Amino acid sequence: MEFQIRGTEKKKEEITPEELEKRMLTWPDCYYKERSAAVRMALLDEADKRGLTPEQNQVRRRLFALRYKKETGGETADLYMRQWMNMRFLEQSSSGLFSRKKPAKVTKLLDAMGFQEMKTEEEKRLLYQEIYHLAMLYIALCQEDKQFGSVIFGFGTVKESTLIDRIRNEIRIVAVDVPKEFGCEKECRIWSDAILAAYEDIFGHEG
Repeated sequence: MEFQIRGTEKKKEEITPEELEKRMLTWPDCYYKERSAAVRMALLDEADKRGLTPEQNQVRRRLFALRYKKETGGETADLYMRQWMNMRFLEQSSSGLFSRKKPAKVTKLLDAMGFQEMKTEEEKRLLYQEIYHLAMLYIALCQEDKQFGSVIFGFGTVKESTLIDRIRNEIRIVAVDVPKEFGCEKECRIWSDAILAAYEDIFGHEG
């Protein structure tokens, strides 16, 4: 999967008929390469119109409903990304001497993303793909973010190896450290495997 690294251009929330026709030649890969929720839904709708992977699309719609939410002002919130940040916060908030590392703190976040709902192997496979997509998006956002890639206070730019180190650290925390520290590695298997696979597909075996 590839995510184009953006500059300052505005995010596209619509897709032309010509672009749609071209994208559908690679269904369902095109769905997992797209960043925009609106465009992803347009691709999913078109797949249903064409009778492509109808059973899998039912699961994709369930995951879509769990992941995206229209908020006040018309903006679409990525609730999976929000849970990623909540997972990251768990690592920070659990470092105190008297912090309680209950597995339920992590499984609650997973449940909000549909981990309990996905029972069959096919459902779990599609959940894996959605988490993989989330990880690819997160890594792309890290690469684009000037603050994340700056030397200090937003000034200067770190070298590529340092940027990769920073991204690797973020990936390790949410995919490895938190599941291990909270004793729920088994429950997080799909979460962890998908995130680590995304990192490896982008950066290879570095680290």
